[in-house]
Amino acid sequence: MTSNVKVRDLYEKYPQFETEFLKMWRNIIKEALAGQVARTPESKSLRGIKNIVKRHWPYFQESEATKVVDMISSRFNNHKLLPDWDGYREKLPNIFPDTIGQLSFMETPDGNYVISEIPQSTSSDTCVIIIQGSKMNAQFTDVPQDTAYSILSELSKSLA
Repeated sequence: MTSNVKVRDLYEKYPQFETEFLKMWRNIIKEALAGQVARTPESKSLRGIKNIVKRHWPYFQESEATKVVDMISSRFNNHKLLPDWDGYREKLPNIFPDTIGQLSFMETPDGNYVISEIPQSTSSDTCVIIIQGSKMNAQFTDVPQDTAYSILSELSKSLA
């Protein structure tokens, strides 16, 4: 359900909210993930965020709380590769179905960066990303398309 409340409206109405949100969104996700593990680890979607939001900001109207849930859910979906969630990946395989293992970041002697997946098994799933100056080259072998796009998206954001 999409709310008609705009983010800027929340920031104007509650001046402290922007700072609180930036500090709290990861903790709210972690709390929701822990609750999901306890309730229904086979679920495909993360639930319980709204109750946590209402506890943190009890003065929000329903539409405002819904907007904050949307903001947190969006951040979570856009940052599923963050190591913050590593402790929950195996426990919630349907929420993290297309994530990959650990990535290795190496700088070459000529100042380029090579980012590659550290294999966890003998599978042929690999990802190599070479950044040279302002150019980036990515090579994927048996990596799901969504995962490849997520990697490139997160990398592009961090380099911008």
